[in-house]
Amino acid sequence: MGGLPEDDLELRKIFLQEQDYTKIATRFGVTRQAVSYRALNMNMYLRGPKAEALALLPWDISEHPHRADLIRDSIFRGLRRLVQVRLREKEPDRFARAFVRHVVEGEVAHLEPDGKRLTYLPRLPSDGGLVVRWPEDSAPPTPEQMQLLVCPEGKELDAFLA
Repeated sequence: MGGLPEDDLELRKIFLQEQDYTKIATRFGVTRQAVSYRALNMNMYLRGPKAEALALLPWDISEHPHRADLIRDSIFRGLRRLVQVRLREKEPDRFARAFVRHVVEGEVAHLEPDGKRLTYLPRLPSDGGLVVRWPEDSAPPTPEQMQLLVCPEGKELDAFLA
């Protein structure tokens, strides 16, 4: 087994047929992460467990010119994990804990339209209790987004900071 096919067209066909990174990795004797990395760089995305959380963020990054960089950004990973914890009651990871520490200290996550990564900005009154700076050109947050993107408090906050 010599690794993934070098030809992008051949690999694209495999992604469309198989739809499972673990099976593709086993077939070619590589790690699942190697398959995922290659798919990301080819703009091939399978709808996985992170898709629901991504759909609830205020930015649609599916066509973003720096999507691969954003997905790997630590602030983005922390925000996505915060939403995943709230959706599926997953355990917070180090990215979520670091993210929550920043928002509790009065910062929000912000993405410039063509930015390669998220940045922390001081919370403004217009941010309300959200953990993100809502994009001005976007529709207002839905009630579900408001619930999932509000700053943690009380026992939930304790669970993130434990």
